[in-house]
Amino acid sequence: MKSFIAICICIVVATQAHSLTKEELEKVKTYKTDCAKDSGVSAKVAEDTNKGVFPADPKLKEFLFCLSKKVGYLNDTGDFQLTTINDKVTANHGQETARDVVAPCTQKKGSSGQETSLALAKCFYEKSKQHIALA
Repeated sequence: MKSFIAICICIVVATQAHSLTKEELEKVKTYKTDCAKDSGVSAKVAEDTNKGVFPADPKLKEFLFCLSKKVGYLNDTGDFQLTTINDKVTANHGQETARDVVAPCTQKKGSSGQETSLALAKCFYEKSKQHIALA
């Protein structure tokens, strides 16, 4: 678990440190730790999403859905929270990136919140030049 926490910290710092405050970084770290524990996802599977690897692992889907809800990208029923997504992507990655990813990545809702969050994470990675990571 310690290695998972260390990995999460590195990922968050590498992808979002330029905009997030220390308090926000701590919240994200807590969210990731809580969601990993609740879902049972392995640290390797969660880390590999930052390399564009998204296995059809139910635990990964549960982890991403949990994280998406906690950061405000999806609600409990799996609906996109467009204003929050746009605001956070813009704040962390700039307006150009937000234009490139928010509309295309929120066009289709999956059959469940877990499927929607997985599709969102994949799309963020694929559509952004910076490879925005949800996890």
